[in-house]
Amino acid sequence: MKIFITIIFLTTIPLFAQQDEECVFDQSTQTDEFIKTKGVFSNYVWDNDKKEATIILDNGEVLKARRGGCVHFGMSGELESSDTSVELTDINYWFEKAMWIAQNILDESDVEHLENQISKKQYTLMSENDSIYVVIPHDSYDEFSISVRKENGNVFVYVGYYFS
Repeated sequence: MKIFITIIFLTTIPLFAQQDEECVFDQSTQTDEFIKTKGVFSNYVWDNDKKEATIILDNGEVLKARRGGCVHFGMSGELESSDTSVELTDINYWFEKAMWIAQNILDESDVEHLENQISKKQYTLMSENDSIYVVIPHDSYDEFSISVRKENGNVFVYVGYYFS
């Protein structure tokens, strides 16, 4: 029995090593430095496993800021609010919310790109039931998007990108 357990243990070591080697992006460098650099939020909780900061805003809304990835790398912010009074059809309102998130989370070049694409109406907008999805064209990212969804009495506004 001990030999069988030893064989299983020895054959699984390469699997774990292989998983680490398959990670394209160095996760040890994926820290909360992007939040510190912006200097807007000083009171937040960083979850190193999720590569995510949870920021409780003065008005009670919650902003989750993410930076990281293994095979796909991304940066994003998602704002959760209990104010569901604004209709999803008010796209300018949601763009303003997305821009606020971007300005406080993303790099300046990404903010400028997002602002430029929105002002030129260079995006694809899709809506379905209680959500909208906006794809922003970008030469370097696999996807750059904004989404808004109403769910369980809350509204979630997301803006972010990823690439591989």
